[in-house]
Amino acid sequence: MQRLELATPPLRLLVDSQVFDAFRWCPPTTLTIRLPDGPLPTGPVPTSRNPPGLAFVFLEHPEAVVLPRELAHLHVGRLTTEEEWCLAPWAIDAATDGLWEQRAVPQEHFELAAETLEALFWGLHDWVHFHHHGPFERVAETEVQCDFGALAWIAWNRAILPIDDAAFEPLAKAVARLAAARLVLEDLPVPAFIETLLCEEKKLGNGAFEQHLMETCIDATTAT
Repeated sequence: MQRLELATPPLRLLVDSQVFDAFRWCPPTTLTIRLPDGPLPTGPVPTSRNPPGLAFVFLEHPEAVVLPRELAHLHVGRLTTEEEWCLAPWAIDAATDGLWEQRAVPQEHFELAAETLEALFWGLHDWVHFHHHGPFERVAETEVQCDFGALAWIAWNRAILPIDDAAFEPLAKAVARLAAARLVLEDLPVPAFIETLLCEEKKLGNGAFEQHLMETCIDATTAT
C-alpha cells in the first residue's frame, strides 16, 4: 500500500451561487489517500454511482463525529486493517450534512482509500461535497461542481499520483459527458468549459487538458 497526501486547494464556484447554501463552509486543504502499490488501475468508466473499492476511513476516534460507520476491511481490505472503521458507503449524503452541521473538519476525521482511478475520482467528488454544503435540490449543477472539482484536484496532483498519462484524459471526457447529460436532462445549458472537453476538434494535448481544468476550477487567489 502507498499513502500520499494530496493538495486539495479551494475551488472556484462553477455554478449559480444559489445551488449551495454554504459554499466553502470549510476550506479544503489536504487529503491523505491510500492506494494499492504500483500504477493505479483505471476501473470502469464513471457512471452515476459510487464504485466498489472506495472508503473514507476514520482516523483514530470514529466516535468523535456522529456518522454511520462500517468495518473498513469489508470494502477495501487491501488498504485497511480489520480494526479500522469507515464511513458507511451509503452514507455520503448523511456525511455531507453531518459534517456541516457538526462543523467537523473532514481532514481531521478521514483518509480516503481507493483501489482504482474511478474510485479516486468519486472519492474526491465526495470530498468536494464535504466542504461545500447544499440542499441537493439542483442536482445536475451540484454534481457539476463536485465532478470538476475532483478532476481539477487530480490534475493538480498529477506529479505524485501513480496514474498513466493515457488514463486521465479518457476519465475527464467520460465525466464531462456524464455532467453534460445530467444538465441536458434538466433543460440546462452546458457551460463552455465542459463543451471544450467534449469538442473532438480541440485536442488538448501536452498538459493543456490538465491546465484547462486547473485554470477553470482552482481558485488561484488562495491556492499554493
